[in-house]
Amino acid sequence: MNNSEIFIEKYKHFEALIRSSYDLRNDVSLVSFLNSLESFKPFRESFRYIQDVRNILQHKYKINNEYPVEVSKSLIDELDRITELFSNRKRCKDIMTPFKKVYTADIDDSLEKIISSLSDKMYNHVPILTSNRLCGVFDEISLYEMHIKGVRITPELKFKDIKQFITLNSRRNEKFIFFNEDAYIDELIREFDRAYDEGKRIGLVFLNTTGKIDNFFTGIISTNDILGRIL
Repeated sequence: MNNSEIFIEKYKHFEALIRSSYDLRNDVSLVSFLNSLESFKPFRESFRYIQDVRNILQHKYKINNEYPVEVSKSLIDELDRITELFSNRKRCKDIMTPFKKVYTADIDDSLEKIISSLSDKMYNHVPILTSNRLCGVFDEISLYEMHIKGVRITPELKFKDIKQFITLNSRRNEKFIFFNEDAYIDELIREFDRAYDEGKRIGLVFLNTTGKIDNFFTGIISTNDILGRIL
């Protein structure tokens, strides 16, 4: 097989891979779908060349039973690189911080101790637990809201005293979501995109085995974990 024939076969394999992985119907444009993925952004320009060459080879007549153009090895290598990316899609559980390593606080803990930890250990969010079950999240927004309401922080003040400031649905522009740990990372990235379109940011993702809202979680993914995947 010459390079053009190899290229066509590799392209067919790539398209089949994408349609199978994402349950993409044949009447849905492959290019439009790929361009909608944030994770595909670094490859949009090179894939446009790949698509143009593929269209020339696929839809033009052969001359003396040969393709009218010869595909370069570098273009084939680029197609291989893109194919490898989607052949090794990582799942959320591959990058999550497992529950046993998550810095948490108990509903009966004192705020003073945790507040110092926020700056010392550079945590943005601290999940609050009761009997090892999630009941809220404490962060700088909680502190700000408490300040606005005139709540004074004393050694005796505990998280159970400020429940209204740590509930998962108490934020105006921030949300916390539950997601299936077996879902692919690019599927989670689309959730971040949807939240952005709603004018909100996802503060923390709680993972479990169902993806449904639950007080139990197996791990977390932060915004920084996701940014590292798309920048």
